[in-house]
Parts: sequence; structure tokens; C-alpha cells
Amino acid sequence: MKVLNKATNRVMKDFLGGDRMMKMHAHFKAKRENSKK
Repeated sequence: MKVLNKATNRVMKDFLGGDRMMKMHAHFKAKRENSKK
């Protein structure tokens, strides 16, 4: 059970981290688009 929990924690961390990266990426992309105009 402990091993499964550890794996789940890592997956959740990766998922949340990836989600944050996507948001940051979208944010910078929007910033670049705005500065182009």
C-alpha cells in the first residue's frame, strides 16, 4: 500500500507540475502575442 501511495504521489506531482507548466506556457505565449501587436 505504501509503495502504491508513493507512486500515486509521484504521478499526482507530475500531473500538477505539468498543469502548472502548461499554464505558465500559455501565459508567456499570450504575453508574446500581445507584445507583437
